[in-house]
Amino acid sequence: MERRGPVAIVYLSHPPLNILSTALLSDLATALADLLEEGTTRAVVLTGMGQRAFSGGADIKEMAPLSHEEARLHSLKGQAVTNLIEWMPMPVIAAVHGACLGGGSELAEACDFVLASEEVVFGQPEINLGVIPGWGGTRRLTRILGPTRAREWILTGTRKTAREALEEGLVTRLVPLDGLLDSAVALAQSLVTKPPLALAAAKYAVNHAADEVRLQGLEYERELWGLLFETEGQREGMGAFLEKREARPSSSGWGTWPPHRPFPGHVRGAPSSAPWPSPVSTSRKGSPGPTGSSHGGASSTEAKRPWETGPSGKGRGPPGRTPPGPFRDPEGGTRPFREGVRWAVGATTGGPVPGKAITPCRTAHPGTRAAVAQSVERLLGKE
Repeated sequence: MERRGPVAIVYLSHPPLNILSTALLSDLATALADLLEEGTTRAVVLTGMGQRAFSGGADIKEMAPLSHEEARLHSLKGQAVTNLIEWMPMPVIAAVHGACLGGGSELAEACDFVLASEEVVFGQPEINLGVIPGWGGTRRLTRILGPTRAREWILTGTRKTAREALEEGLVTRLVPLDGLLDSAVALAQSLVTKPPLALAAAKYAVNHAADEVRLQGLEYERELWGLLFETEGQREGMGAFLEKREARPSSSGWGTWPPHRPFPGHVRGAPSSAPWPSPVSTSRKGSPGPTGSSHGGASSTEAKRPWETGPSGKGRGPPGRTPPGPFRDPEGGTRPFREGVRWAVGATTGGPVPGKAITPCRTAHPGTRAAVAQSVERLLGKE
């Protein structure tokens, strides 16, 4: 980390491509939480170490053997970091060069501003590995680019130039590579002249625009991401990547949803054999899935939504804002939903970094701390 007055420069340091291993995610969470705790930082610049990449994405070698539950936990860790970036009370600026792919792109998407040099390549190539973006990318890209562009990025895995990303709305501005960091710091220094609480309020007001969809979308993304780790596509896609060969096309068409996993929902209007779950409710009564089981185990006149249905298929409670089940933390424990959300957004974090309990904003200005608390309570629907 580097300091330039009230501006902190945080480096992703895992050269040459700054791959986002679990260790690097923990280091990043620690650095961001420390900045919140010390209370003097007014803006953050996030960039990659070296010349080749902002970040080439998550560590596929680390992810490939994960089980469904391990993958879901890995997704929660990544979402905790991107949520922390998104909900920090000070502006966060991504200074992007080289490759910005997968999880690296998701970090940039969580920032308030993205400055990029001309040679940058963006992309969400997870589909080629048999999975989807799992750190909030499905929600944030849809919000930033709109559904049409987001589908192109996520469903095709296509790579985008910096200029294309600028035209589509992800990049704030293009700057020369040799002046990238200085330009990001200059923007940060211009922002620290603004009233800090007004900046925090403006940031939260923008972020609150899709709060309810945000909660449902992140849980749904995480569940899907975990379930995909039990599919043929994930095993072949990540295996081919690690073996440096082309992935073989699926021989089974749609394939089979893991037979011991109930669908977390049902696709509205889709055939009963469709393998994809959906976060929308349906009036169908226990429609059978590809394995013949009811979607989400729904037994009432309306199929349960994924956040209303437990592992046993029994509903968690009444519809509406009823939350998903307990959040699993990195040490294997569980947290009640509301505490888990506070942990994930960085308001009362309890430990995404092993061995270190983090309480962001503990020593920050009371007004800033109150702004964070109010933000999270609104997120949880208490107002």
